Amino acid sequence: MDEVTNLVFSETASRPSFWAGICSCGVYSTSPFSIIHAGRGPMTLGPLSQNNSPPMPAACKMGQLFDQPPRLALMKALLEEAGEIISAMEI
Repeated sequence: MDEVTNLVFSETASRPSFWAGICSCGVYSTSPFSIIHAGRGPMTLGPLSQNNSPPMPAACKMGQLFDQPPRLALMKALLEEAGEIISAMEI
Protein backbone atom coordinates (compact mmCIF):
# COMPACT_ATOMS: atom_id res chain seq x y z
CA MET A 1 0.00 0.00 0.00
CA ASP A 2 2.82 2.41 0.86
CA GLU A 3 4.44 1.84 -2.52
CA VAL A 4 1.26 2.64 -4.45
CA THR A 5 0.50 5.64 -2.23
CA ASN A 6 4.00 7.03 -2.85
CA LEU A 7 3.57 6.64 -6.61
CA VAL A 8 0.07 8.09 -6.85
CA PHE A 9 0.47 10.86 -4.24
CA SER A 10 4.03 12.11 -4.65
CA GLU A 11 3.54 15.01 -2.23
CA THR A 12 3.33 13.85 1.37
CA ALA A 13 0.84 16.57 2.31
CA SER A 14 -1.66 15.41 -0.34
CA ARG A 15 -1.69 11.75 0.70
CA PRO A 16 -5.00 10.38 1.98
CA SER A 17 -5.49 8.52 5.22
CA PHE A 18 -6.53 4.90 4.92
CA TRP A 19 -8.81 2.98 7.25
CA ALA A 20 -9.41 -0.74 7.52
CA GLY A 21 -12.34 -2.56 8.96
CA ILE A 22 -13.40 -5.97 10.14
CA CYS A 23 -17.07 -6.78 9.97
CA SER A 24 -18.55 -9.96 11.41
CA CYS A 25 -21.99 -9.32 9.99
CA GLY A 26 -23.41 -10.01 6.56
CA VAL A 27 -21.38 -8.13 3.98
CA TYR A 28 -20.62 -9.11 0.42
CA SER A 29 -18.98 -7.46 -2.56
CA THR A 30 -20.95 -6.65 -5.71
CA SER A 31 -18.01 -5.14 -7.61
CA PRO A 32 -14.66 -3.51 -6.79
CA PHE A 33 -15.18 -0.79 -4.16
CA SER A 34 -18.85 -1.69 -3.74
CA ILE A 35 -20.32 -3.74 -0.88
CA ILE A 36 -23.74 -4.71 0.40
CA HIS A 37 -24.33 -4.61 4.16
CA ALA A 38 -26.75 -7.52 4.61
CA GLY A 39 -26.96 -8.02 8.36
CA ARG A 40 -26.15 -6.64 11.78
CA GLY A 41 -23.10 -7.58 13.78
CA PRO A 42 -19.93 -6.23 15.36
CA MET A 43 -17.73 -3.94 13.32
CA THR A 44 -14.24 -2.66 14.09
CA LEU A 45 -12.75 0.28 12.19
CA GLY A 46 -9.36 1.84 12.56
CA PRO A 47 -6.82 4.03 10.80
CA LEU A 48 -3.85 2.35 9.15
CA SER A 49 -0.42 3.71 9.94
CA GLN A 50 1.76 4.59 6.98
CA ASN A 51 5.51 4.50 6.66
CA ASN A 52 7.16 7.90 7.02
CA SER A 53 4.02 9.44 8.45
CA PRO A 54 3.89 11.29 11.75
CA PRO A 55 2.17 9.49 14.61
CA MET A 56 -1.55 10.07 14.86
CA PRO A 57 -2.78 12.45 17.54
CA ALA A 58 -4.21 10.69 20.58
CA ALA A 59 -7.70 11.98 19.70
CA CYS A 60 -7.64 9.91 16.49
CA LYS A 61 -6.89 6.57 18.09
CA MET A 62 -9.88 4.27 17.87
CA GLY A 63 -9.36 2.72 21.31
CA GLN A 64 -10.34 6.00 22.91
CA LEU A 65 -13.47 6.20 20.81
CA PHE A 66 -14.81 3.03 22.42
CA ASP A 67 -13.55 3.68 25.96
CA GLN A 68 -16.65 5.56 27.04
CA PRO A 69 -20.13 3.96 26.92
CA PRO A 70 -21.90 7.06 25.51
CA ARG A 71 -19.50 7.14 22.58
CA LEU A 72 -19.92 3.41 22.01
CA ALA A 73 -23.71 3.77 21.98
CA LEU A 74 -23.48 6.65 19.50
CA MET A 75 -21.11 4.71 17.23
CA LYS A 76 -23.39 1.66 17.27
CA ALA A 77 -26.40 3.85 16.46
CA LEU A 78 -24.58 5.51 13.57
CA LEU A 79 -23.42 2.19 12.12
CA GLU A 80 -26.92 0.70 12.38
CA GLU A 81 -28.45 3.79 10.78
CA ALA A 82 -25.92 3.65 7.94
CA GLY A 83 -26.83 0.01 7.33
CA GLU A 84 -30.52 0.84 7.24
CA ILE A 85 -29.92 3.70 4.79
CA ILE A 86 -27.90 1.44 2.51
CA SER A 87 -30.60 -1.26 2.69
CA ALA A 88 -33.26 1.30 1.76
CA MET A 89 -31.18 2.45 -1.22
CA GLU A 90 -31.09 -1.12 -2.59
CA ILE A 91 -34.88 -1.33 -2.93
